[in-house]
Amino acid sequence: YEYGTEAKIEFPQFILPFKMDKFYKKYQPKTILRAGYKFQKTPYFSNPVTFATFGYYWRGSRWVNHIINPIEIRGVKYFNFDPAFKEYIHSRYIYEYSFQDYYISALSYSYTYNDNDNKNLKNHKFLRFNFEISGNLLYAYNSFIGSEKKEGSYYTFGNIFAQYYKTDIDLRYYN
Repeated sequence: YEYGTEAKIEFPQFILPFKMDKFYKKYQPKTILRAGYKFQKTPYFSNPVTFATFGYYWRGSRWVNHIINPIEIRGVKYFNFDPAFKEYIHSRYIYEYSFQDYYISALSYSYTYNDNDNKNLKNHKFLRFNFEISGNLLYAYNSFIGSEKKEGSYYTFGNIFAQYYKTDIDLRYYN
């Protein structure tokens, strides 16, 4: 089984330390705060996930949307492993990393172009480009305080933190 909850607050402007009056009127900006919790129980393990996001949304034009999340934090934990399953993942090195507790501290950006006006479902284009980078701030913090790597990784709050760059593109043409 799986259950979870999420809370979201949207402010109809950017929450910034400076004013952007012209931008506010033209691009319909929003500041979005999200937080949530999800719990998954399988026959093989239990898995709670907590997350919080602080970000901005705005319309670049009639067809273009932008989302930037300068702060995304997720915590993932695994426990209550079935003994046979735990032995299986330990015997296969590649799976072991998939079931470690970890933190993700990320920054993400999403660009969406969609010229569908909802009147005609044919002859329209859709493009979504996503970019996410994780671990740089935690790495900089660990380097600044002089933390030593343990087993080849840095740790925060007793858990490994994820470091990665990720991008994807979704391009569609409806004919």
